Amino acid sequence: FAAVDLPKGTCLGDYEGELLSNAEFFARYPGESRADYCMAVDAEYVLDGVGVAQDDAFTAAHMNHSRSRANVVRRSRRRQQRVTFYTAQDIKAGQELVYDYGEMYWKSREHLELD
Repeated sequence: FAAVDLPKGTCLGDYEGELLSNAEFFARYPGESRADYCMAVDAEYVLDGVGVAQDDAFTAAHMNHSRSRANVVRRSRRRQQRVTFYTAQDIKAGQELVYDYGEMYWKSREHLELD
């Protein structure tokens, strides 16, 4: 949730985690294993934020999903191997920060998606 009012275009920070090649990712999460805190950087690399998500401090890994209410967008920067989040609209203090996780996240999780 936003602690203060945030104007459209505000940088919220990067998705943090261990950078994995696709081979490392699939070795760590074989088959239908749940990689709940992983974020694709591009077709070759993934950020595994599971360790960061277990901390109490807010990170992008703590943002929830919504297709219809998304007020945050992500920008992948392949050369820097980073994914950065920005507000897609003006956000009021107390408003939930949500973004669309994308179709690949919901593959084999379709029964869990609420919005």
